[in-house]
Amino acid sequence: MTNPNFPAFAKAIRTQFTTMSERELFVVDIDKEVLWLNYLLAFPEGTDPKFRVRTEHDCSCCRNFIKNAGATVTIVNGVKHSVWDVEGLPFPYDVVAAKLSEVVHAAPVVSVFRTKEKEYGAEHTFEMNKETARSVKWNHFVGTVAKKHWTTDVGLQRGLAEQMKGVFERGLKEFTTKTLDEVIELCDQKVLYRGEEHVQKLKGFRELLVAYTKLNSDEARGNFCWENCWNPAAPLRNSVIGTLLQDLSEGKELEYALKSYELKVAPANYKRPKAAITKAMVEAAVGTLRELGLEVAVNRRFATIEDVSVNNVLFVDGAVQGQMKDGLMGMLLGAVEEKAPDLSKAKEVGIEEFMKEVLPKSKKLSVLVKNEVLRNFVSLTAPAEEDSGQLFRWKNDFAWSYDGGVADSLREKVAALGGRVDGVLRFSHTWNYDGQNQSLMDLHVFMPGQKHEKNIGDYYGNGNGRRVGWNCRKDPASGGVQDVDYTQPPGKFVPVENITFPDLKRMPEGNYEFKVHNWSYRQPTRSGFRAEIEFGGQVFQYEHKNPLMNKEWVHLATATLKDGQFTIVHHQPTTTMSVDKWGIKTNQLVPVDTVMLSPNHWDEQTEGNKHWFFMLKGCKNPDETRGIYNEFLNPKLEKHRKVFEVLAEKTKCKPSDKQLSGLGFSSTQRAVLPVVVDNRAYNIKF
Repeated sequence: MTNPNFPAFAKAIRTQFTTMSERELFVVDIDKEVLWLNYLLAFPEGTDPKFRVRTEHDCSCCRNFIKNAGATVTIVNGVKHSVWDVEGLPFPYDVVAAKLSEVVHAAPVVSVFRTKEKEYGAEHTFEMNKETARSVKWNHFVGTVAKKHWTTDVGLQRGLAEQMKGVFERGLKEFTTKTLDEVIELCDQKVLYRGEEHVQKLKGFRELLVAYTKLNSDEARGNFCWENCWNPAAPLRNSVIGTLLQDLSEGKELEYALKSYELKVAPANYKRPKAAITKAMVEAAVGTLRELGLEVAVNRRFATIEDVSVNNVLFVDGAVQGQMKDGLMGMLLGAVEEKAPDLSKAKEVGIEEFMKEVLPKSKKLSVLVKNEVLRNFVSLTAPAEEDSGQLFRWKNDFAWSYDGGVADSLREKVAALGGRVDGVLRFSHTWNYDGQNQSLMDLHVFMPGQKHEKNIGDYYGNGNGRRVGWNCRKDPASGGVQDVDYTQPPGKFVPVENITFPDLKRMPEGNYEFKVHNWSYRQPTRSGFRAEIEFGGQVFQYEHKNPLMNKEWVHLATATLKDGQFTIVHHQPTTTMSVDKWGIKTNQLVPVDTVMLSPNHWDEQTEGNKHWFFMLKGCKNPDETRGIYNEFLNPKLEKHRKVFEVLAEKTKCKPSDKQLSGLGFSSTQRAVLPVVVDNRAYNIKF
């Protein structure tokens, strides 16, 4: 067009299309020719003069843009935005844009926008005027299509999106929040086989359902379904947990629905460890508790230092000794703290030797709380009322409860994205957590026999071994799999990736190399990444702060599997980042108030596995914790295990400022705990 105001119009539309293309694009149900005709007819009389045989605005370049990009919209919080929704346009283009906006908004969304083309229209073209022998410049609409919308198979991609939207919409119409709450509760009670894997999606779908039910028009509901069709929770109806929701939504009995679910997902010999309890089961359990005089025993709380007798501890700091039951008067602390010894020169000692030879002579004890022991945090629990009876297998009414991990761990982020965190070996990493790394990064595990040199930019390496990572996400023999991946520039997102090996018996012995690769360097990239390696109850965390160059590799560690056990050699330092947990900062020495065995080994009892508890000064579990576990129960109560599993969740100990919490280590667990005893360093081996 030669109209001097048209370039401003074209620029505004181009900017709008570019901005919209950063999000998911959709197309509305309007015939391309109809949209084009609406464009031509929208010009007020006299503003689109005839040129030769057609009007001035009737050109092939602009037609190409309008017919292919003019019906695109984005949806933000349920509201459509079209490419024509621009303000401040000069006349007559303000009238034209308003008309096309009206036409597009009146049509419903029918699919996502996908195309083989990288651009529609052209910014300008030139034509030679034969009469004047001068070149004439024509301005046009033009729009560059973002890479995320390109595809070689438009029909396939649109069909997949339409299918996802349909599945999502059916689930929203069929499921109720009540049914979702019931299934979430079954998962929390661990009634469902591997139900914990579905909790995040169930909760995510419930949030979407609540938002959906608040909408008051078909158009708004349709827009909502399109906007959220790629949400990880959207295809819930077509998942195996979705079949359980369907059965319950149709009014089928809970036990029938559970058995139907288990037939689909559980092994043939699977026996449900817990069941949905019935009223009769509850009445029977309560009857037994009454017979044994244990009704009040199910009410639990955090134990305090005043609850514990000095006869049942192995060490107690002088500052708290006077508070203990049967204890001595409080003792004055020394006014001057001695300088901590060099932990790198710590003497190695077994736990039994430490308890027998070192601890009895000690006056002060501190432990170095490393990030690897975040899952070893433990609390001692006690009955809410004294002399409440023998609820457990041992002859006292104390118990203990371990924590499941640290809240901001990569482990929880992986699980939230559907990745497995219950395998025997896990490797996870994340980047762009500070918004300063737009590169595309990958993680890899090179398996025994696979040699790989640094910085060669080769995903395959040399040798006859195997690898799990990008473009080789599954190793059928070992079961290793990359189940969480990220393949786009992060933008504002924080990517997470995960590799897990589920079965130790399938894994070949030898060295497993853990590496991170910067596949494609993109600006801005001013930071590195974080990673975790987990096995045998240990979590090793790494923070590589410096940015990686294009195709650069970082070798984090080598884990060696031999005789069913992993050992690890770190090629990068484990993170020095301190983590706050229960009032304790990791990677620091923390004073120990008291050391004790688990209550099942008090008073010369030997009931079950032995645990050693190092109760830390200032350590406070801020969350509710279970005071009852089925494996602890008095044998006379075992027949009511199903009820007690539910009861344990309903009678959790409430958070308390006064509590005994710290680190616990089982006799079945391999671990190393650095400690300082009276200014001498030891590494305790469990």
